[in-house]
Amino acid sequence: MKQWQLISSTPAFHNRWVHIEQKKYQKPDGETIDFFVNEGTEIVSVLGLTNDNKVVVVKQFRPAVSAITVDLPGGGVNKNENPAHAAKREFQEETGLNIVKLKKLITVFHDSGRSNQKKHFFVGEVSTTRYIRNKKLHDECQVDLISLNKLLPLNGNLYKRKIYEPSMILAITFYTLLNKK
Repeated sequence: MKQWQLISSTPAFHNRWVHIEQKKYQKPDGETIDFFVNEGTEIVSVLGLTNDNKVVVVKQFRPAVSAITVDLPGGGVNKNENPAHAAKREFQEETGLNIVKLKKLITVFHDSGRSNQKKHFFVGEVSTTRYIRNKKLHDECQVDLISLNKLLPLNGNLYKRKIYEPSMILAITFYTLLNKK
């Protein structure tokens, strides 16, 4: 298989969340084709675990799917910020809690068919869980604790059949496989 040759790249759309580039490629057979690529910033996701094996999650309304989802805390990596620092910062911003002993799990392309955005997964111990149950940090995000066993997709026991961000399932599965005894 031969790599395609990039002919041109021009901005197609830009706002605070999305930067779309129109990229024209020449395929090995000479045909040219246009793609629209999300030139996203790197993002992080944190699997925060308590001493009693509960996962800190955020419940929030996601306009793209018109539903409340259950996600791991996370967000964007700022310019000149390393992903580990961003993971600790985003976790604290979304939950009000601090992470200690942060460990990198894996880095993946978030959606390689449409985006060059990388997503970094981390696992960390939560420093405290006082007053966390259903604590509302602001109008758009609710923090909760869910037993890791209830979230294990390998058990077929997804928590109350809520809609999950697929990367949450990936992080929990990867963590579980790495820590199998």
